[in-house]
Amino acid sequence: MAMRRGAIFNGSFCTDGGVLDDENFNAVKPRVPDNFRQGLILPFTREEIEASVKNIGPTKSLGLDGMTALFYQKYWNVVRDYVCDACLYVLNGNGDVSTMNKTLITSTPKINLP
Repeated sequence: MAMRRGAIFNGSFCTDGGVLDDENFNAVKPRVPDNFRQGLILPFTREEIEASVKNIGPTKSLGLDGMTALFYQKYWNVVRDYVCDACLYVLNGNGDVSTMNKTLITSTPKINLP
């Protein structure tokens, strides 16, 4: 009996590699209201980037460039155009994020005065 259940389970959550036909696709009703969905496809703006930079914790871990968010916040009047132009180029679909998409992982001891 257990083997039969396993076979049923495995068969229920597999695909034969077929494509979703229009009849099935159209049966799925959108859950996001139209007015909200339209907002999701708008281009990103400088204002959104500026708000994001201002909301980053100023002393969060360093970026690959060795700078904390505090640097960008403090010197925003100097770096604003460079940062916004680079971000908008990628976010609005014109550039490749792979050159920027890096992660720096650091270990932070959970003791006072490590």
